[in-house]
Amino acid sequence: MDHGRQGLAVRVLGPPGLTWNGRPLHVPGRKTSGLIYALAIRRDGMAKDELTEMLWGPERRGSLRTALYRLRHGAHAGEWLVDDAESGRIRLDGASDVATFEQRGAAGDVAGALALVPPELGAGDVRATLLSGFALHEAPAFGDWLEIERDRVFGLTRAFVVQRAAELVNLGEYGDAISLLQRISDADPLDEELHRRIMSVAWRAGDPQRAVRQYEACRRALAEGLGLTPIATTRELFEAIRADEAAAPLDRVRIGAPREADELPFVGRGRERAELAELLAAQRWITLVGPGGVGKTRLARTVAEDLSASDDAAVVFVPLEAVHGSDFVVAAIANAARLPFEGTEPPWTQLTRALEDRDVVLVLDNAEHLQPELAVVIERLLDAVPGVRVLTTTRIAAGRPLEVTVPIHGLDHPIAVDDPEGRDRDAVRLFVTAAQRARPAFRLDDDVHHDVMRVCASLKGHPLGLRLAAGWLRLRTSGELADAIDRDVLHLDNPGLDIEPRHAGLRRVMESTWSLLARDEAHHLAGLAVIRGGFDAAAAFDVAGVQAGVLAHLVGAGVVQRTGPGNFDLHPLVREFGRERLQQRRDGKRFDERHARTYLRRLTERTSAIVGEAPNEALAATDRDWPDLLEGWRFAARAGWNRELTAATDALALYADMRARFLEAEHAFDEAARALAERDDADATTLVELLCARGTHLYRMSRYAEALAVAADAEARLGVADGAHPASRHRPLKLRGDLLVATGRYREALAAYREVHALAAEHLPDRVSRDLRALANVEAILGLHAEAERDYRAAIARNRATGYRVGLAIDLNNLAELLIEQERLDEADAMIDESLEIAHGADLHLVPYLELNRADLNEKRGDLDAAERHAHACGEFATRFGQSALRSRSAARLASVAVERGELAEARRQVDAAVRIAREAHEDAAALHALVVRGRLARLEDDEPHALRCFAAVIGHDASEARDTEAARHLFGDQPLPHPIPTLDDVS
Repeated sequence: MDHGRQGLAVRVLGPPGLTWNGRPLHVPGRKTSGLIYALAIRRDGMAKDELTEMLWGPERRGSLRTALYRLRHGAHAGEWLVDDAESGRIRLDGASDVATFEQRGAAGDVAGALALVPPELGAGDVRATLLSGFALHEAPAFGDWLEIERDRVFGLTRAFVVQRAAELVNLGEYGDAISLLQRISDADPLDEELHRRIMSVAWRAGDPQRAVRQYEACRRALAEGLGLTPIATTRELFEAIRADEAAAPLDRVRIGAPREADELPFVGRGRERAELAELLAAQRWITLVGPGGVGKTRLARTVAEDLSASDDAAVVFVPLEAVHGSDFVVAAIANAARLPFEGTEPPWTQLTRALEDRDVVLVLDNAEHLQPELAVVIERLLDAVPGVRVLTTTRIAAGRPLEVTVPIHGLDHPIAVDDPEGRDRDAVRLFVTAAQRARPAFRLDDDVHHDVMRVCASLKGHPLGLRLAAGWLRLRTSGELADAIDRDVLHLDNPGLDIEPRHAGLRRVMESTWSLLARDEAHHLAGLAVIRGGFDAAAAFDVAGVQAGVLAHLVGAGVVQRTGPGNFDLHPLVREFGRERLQQRRDGKRFDERHARTYLRRLTERTSAIVGEAPNEALAATDRDWPDLLEGWRFAARAGWNRELTAATDALALYADMRARFLEAEHAFDEAARALAERDDADATTLVELLCARGTHLYRMSRYAEALAVAADAEARLGVADGAHPASRHRPLKLRGDLLVATGRYREALAAYREVHALAAEHLPDRVSRDLRALANVEAILGLHAEAERDYRAAIARNRATGYRVGLAIDLNNLAELLIEQERLDEADAMIDESLEIAHGADLHLVPYLELNRADLNEKRGDLDAAERHAHACGEFATRFGQSALRSRSAARLASVAVERGELAEARRQVDAAVRIAREAHEDAAALHALVVRGRLARLEDDEPHALRCFAAVIGHDASEARDTEAARHLFGDQPLPHPIPTLDDVS
């Protein structure tokens, strides 16, 4: 600090200090000192409320007033403390070393800026750079604030070090450059890009051994700190150094791409780099196209560097952002290639003469604002100079015949927050690297893992978005950041990073991209933004009126992504900005209506395919449409579209059953029912259909009490409906039968199902096979084996005749279960095989039942290993789908296998789990099934009284299935049942 300076001077880089006119200045209290240091760090001042909360806590404004009073009356504060009553902010009128540090760095005097950092700081504890040794333990909020500021100052220090090292390298002072870089690398050993810079400088200085040692230090730090290996760029540099490859010949043109001061290491893009290398070997004009911030420039520069290292071509990087008008492109190329113009010959003639007989790759960066005139220049150049190849980066392609367009999308990113490979995705790696630049102590540990996956998945690997998001970690927690992005992905602006102004925020980037589109193109793109997920050409036309030719042009422009043959998508940033534009238009709501009608119609039209012979294609298409189907469904509910909702209900319920999307479907039906119930024009029959569909999915998830309430509501509404068709009683009656079965009231369920079947036979022929199945199921439970087999076989025959393949698979499985119980194992085995073949990829809901039957069949055959394997598989599926009864029965099957093996401890663990799961879900039938196994186990443990109590509870309970009752009677023997008969509570 300059002690000769007049006025206030504050030192905060290193141990803090204050002087007034060159003499030490003492202020009362450490919190008052902290206040002054905070104002010295924040040059533009701080709000009084912020200072109060940071130093004394909320609602302590009086403490701040007291501190300011003491300052003004004892430390010349009237001359240097500025209190702006109008804005409520306080600032210092004086000098601070951190302000000078930032000003010098911003002016390009990085050597002068770094001279202010005490040489003993910056290594070891990175936080020692700012207010070293100063802490306010009684003010934790101040500590949190100071940590953020220390990270910020360290980030600036790092950027200045990198810039200064580059200057030293240009001066040939390699040793000083390495020492400077090493100092900051020691402070942050996980900064891979710093390691790579040191390797490059050491290699350039003729010291490959030093470079190899640095690589080993990098590898160890990453392995120990993050459990990661160096990225491909670092490994490739290491291999080149180890092989002691020669640098590029001096007579070749150098790549002159501008680099940002705090540029991150290049991550990923292996596939794109390889593809572009092949294209540049075969084509003369390649264009990288994509939305702003997606990484086109970095990729182009990296590909150029790859080419420079492996090809005989000279590579010239030509930044075009500041070039206005195609007339100046020739001069920009000549300037980048260091080709001076002399004499009176036209610049074009001089350029083409200088490039002739040479193999040159021109990288024309940021070309969108010069089109279409630039395309003419490129075509003339390619025609005039055979050895020239062009690699262009642009947000909008030129669309010329010679141009080969390569769309650039985001980095490989987590497909969901629970992606098992998420940690290894390139997007996550880039985010973590950027986060450590913003907060050196950041680590991808369990506390932040879920939030990081959310951020990377939401941004779909958009490099600029990831970088901006990571920068905000200086001010937000990872959870706050993920929540903010979920609310508005476009809100991410520059949190203070040293980046180009055109990349200062995602909304600004999208505005710039949009401005390059023709008016009709922007209109069509905004219409497509109403689609939530991927789409095909038919959906693009039906929803947004976008014809195939226009869609192809938008793909070529890079704003629509081609995700597969006939399939397209929008990047979430493009979609979000398009929706904002759409909301500003008078006809915006018309697109929402067209969207809802399109996707509800699609769903309804697929009903016959879903219940037909080849459901997989319809199910896969519905998978792709699922986000849009749900959104269309919600719109229809809010709009009161009774007819459309009624038509789509059965298809939605069928699809959700087959894909085990029970919870999502339940929410959708509940939301629609609530919306319709609030409307005066709601159709009672439609509302009953929705309520019953919801109740069915509650039943699927074993939420019986809620399902019973919904069923009662549906029947009550139907009872007061005017002129309801008899067939409208079908769905509520079927739901009631299901719930009667679930609660063990089998005889009542049998009567309900018989009535259901009669209604279907008369009014709903498409439902007959499904109702026969329900009837046969309860007959099997009651031990009416002949009747159950008859009705299963009738359902099977009907499904074969109508082509309802999924229904056929379910009925085959159910009949197989009945046959296993009768020891007709070979017949059952063949039916399970056929059912699995049909169900594979079509009905996930059925798979755990098939696995459970396989386990039962194999146990009866004595193949305990196979039985155990299939029971485990059943349990895994049931857990995933939330099927409590099946989870319990899979655990009971595992317990039975353990009993057969004599593994009594394992049997006890599994059977206790089976009973607990069933009881928690109020699945009495499953609990009683498990009690049969518990009784067998108790008998093996010589606890005969408990065994008999378990068997008696099964025999005496109304919810026991016939097969469990028969098994318990056989094990109980001929002795009389105890009185009173034990209840489930008594034995579980």
